[in-house]
Amino acid sequence: MILVMHSAAATPSDERESLPQLILSRLHDPAQRESFLSEYRSALQPAVDPWRFHLLEQVLHQWDLRSQAYLRDGYREVVKAAATDAETEGTSPDEPVPGRRSVGRSR
Repeated sequence: MILVMHSAAATPSDERESLPQLILSRLHDPAQRESFLSEYRSALQPAVDPWRFHLLEQVLHQWDLRSQAYLRDGYREVVKAAATDAETEGTSPDEPVPGRRSVGRSR
C-alpha cells in the first residue's frame, strides 16, 4: 500500500499524484483506458521499492505523451493514413534510397 501525504501548498509531487487521473481523463477510448490501467498497475507494485520507482515514472511519462497525442485533431486520420501507406508502399532492399550514395560491393 502506498500512502500519500497532502499539504495545503501545491508541490511537484502533487502534480505527479494527479497525473494518472489526468491521463485517464484524456483517454476516451475504453481500450486505451484499459491498456493504461494495466500498465499503471503493473508498474505500481514494484514502485514501492525506491530503486524501481523510475519504472512507474516512465509509464506515467509515456502515457502522458500518448494521451496528449490522442487528443490532437486529426490524430486518428494520421495514424490510419500511416498504416495504409505502410501496407501499400515500401522500398525493396534492392532499390536505391534517393539522396544516398550507393555503397556497392566489389565484383
